[in-house]
Amino acid sequence: MANKQRPAQPNKRNGYWYLVRRVPKRLTQLDGRGTVAWSTGIAVRDDPRAIRATILVRKRDDELQQHWKKLLAEAASPLPHIHRANVERAAALQIPYASSQQLATSASLEEALRPLRAAVRHLGREGAPAGSVPHTDARRHRGNARRDAGPR
Repeated sequence: MANKQRPAQPNKRNGYWYLVRRVPKRLTQLDGRGTVAWSTGIAVRDDPRAIRATILVRKRDDELQQHWKKLLAEAASPLPHIHRANVERAAALQIPYASSQQLATSASLEEALRPLRAAVRHLGREGAPAGSVPHTDARRHRGNARRDAGPR
């Protein structure tokens, strides 16, 4: 039988009420935190019996539990998550999305290449995707890092 987790209770820290939860062992690789500490922003002197703080802490704890369930689901099956993110990214860039099956059954090569051409046009308009570094800048950056590292 699984252990039923107790309802979250506010904890006093530095004069404020906090939600404090340990990350479950099975989630430490996915979450990266050992302990979650979230401030309610409610001072202990303003809510000495933690009535408002308890409401906020339990609401936040429910959100945290949902977040952990989502992490477990994505870890169990990352491909649908990645696929969904790619489809959303294509839509945000206004690039028509076509699945591999649609491309394989397309009537012509021209029709199959339409999404790729749209992506190339978008990159030409917008430059490199966010977060990417052109090769020239990357080489210059590496050179600076070596030079700034000091004598060898």
